[in-house]
Amino acid sequence: MKLTLEKAKDIMKQNNGNLVINDPNITELPENLIVDGELEAESTLIEKLPENFKVKKSISFAHSRLSELPDNLTVNGDFSIDKTRISKLPKNLTVNEDLSANYTGIKYLPEGLCVKGSIHLDETKLRKLPDNFTAHNSLSISHTDVSELPKGLKVMGTLVAEYVRIAELPSDLYVGGNILLKNSWIERLPDNMVLNGGLDISYTEKLTKLPKGLKIKGFLGALGANLVELPPDIEIGGSIYLQESKIERLPDNLTVNGKLDISFTSITSLPKGLKVKGSLIMNGLNITKAVLPKDLQVGDKIIMSEETIEGSSICNRKNDFLLER
Repeated sequence: MKLTLEKAKDIMKQNNGNLVINDPNITELPENLIVDGELEAESTLIEKLPENFKVKKSISFAHSRLSELPDNLTVNGDFSIDKTRISKLPKNLTVNEDLSANYTGIKYLPEGLCVKGSIHLDETKLRKLPDNFTAHNSLSISHTDVSELPKGLKVMGTLVAEYVRIAELPSDLYVGGNILLKNSWIERLPDNMVLNGGLDISYTEKLTKLPKGLKIKGFLGALGANLVELPPDIEIGGSIYLQESKIERLPDNLTVNGKLDISFTSITSLPKGLKVKGSLIMNGLNITKAVLPKDLQVGDKIIMSEETIEGSSICNRKNDFLLER
């Protein structure tokens, strides 16, 4: 059933300029359609856009039968085509906010693509990204067929590449936020890598050691990872989560600027000079209060199996020692 222009105008009048199509039997939009607000045509039978089609704000065709898009399309707000039949994006697509194309058949990104917000391509058929590609906010490519990141990739926000077969990160990669690689095939990281946010390598099986000169300005997440130790020169600006990993020891004089969780690991003793500004969590370890190092500093609590110790009761604390709670 085709939506008439008169009916579309009536819907927009009732919805402050937004065109919200609740009828799942709608198969076509009218020609010369101009929407002053947002267009929501989710779960409809619409397969393509009409001629002379203009929407001034966001567009959502999620869960619809949309299968093709015209070249040179500009979307002034968010553009959601999750779970549609789209298999390729059009040339020169411009999206002024976020693009969400999860669960689609997209294999490659087109020429002239410009997305000013985040890009979500999880659970797609995506195979590769173009060289020198820039994501102006976050980029999410989890559960895709991507096995290698391109040269010159810039992600101004967070890079999410979980459950992918990427073995290494390019040396010229720039990421402005976190790098999330949980359950990926990552095997190695570049030496002297500096991360502007956090790093999550939880449940990675092939990464057994971290590189020398690694600086992480945010957190380190390595739950269930195969790391045996941390490099002695590592710098981490946030919390460290190592629970259920293969970690056996920590480097001397390690400073943790948040929480440190080493629960259910093979660690049997704490290193000298350890400073934890948040809580130290050690559930499931054979470490007792009696063997804690005398120079251990903890800003908040020490949490052990069936016992919680206030940091101030056993630690040497300095007046200028900052707390993170």
